[in-house]
Amino acid sequence: MKRYLVERVATLAFPNGSRVTLETGIQNYPDEVAAHWAFSAYAKPLDNPTEQQEQQGQQGEQGEDKSGKADKGKVDGKKQQATDK
Repeated sequence: MKRYLVERVATLAFPNGSRVTLETGIQNYPDEVAAHWAFSAYAKPLDNPTEQQEQQGQQGEQGEDKSGKADKGKVDGKKQQATDK
């Protein structure tokens, strides 16, 4: 598990029907939760800052079409949801 700084409370819903509530502050979450499409909108990683910078650089290179719009993408074609509280 890695540590994250959660900035806002949110509930993430997963395709299998499970839900995870993100609480503000420094929290530990497994990779499965961090992989949720909306997770990065609420939490920032505290472990491996160099890995985080590399990922941000890759995101800037990937996920854009010719119009410059970001590709929203799907995780395994399954619907995931996130709600603010």
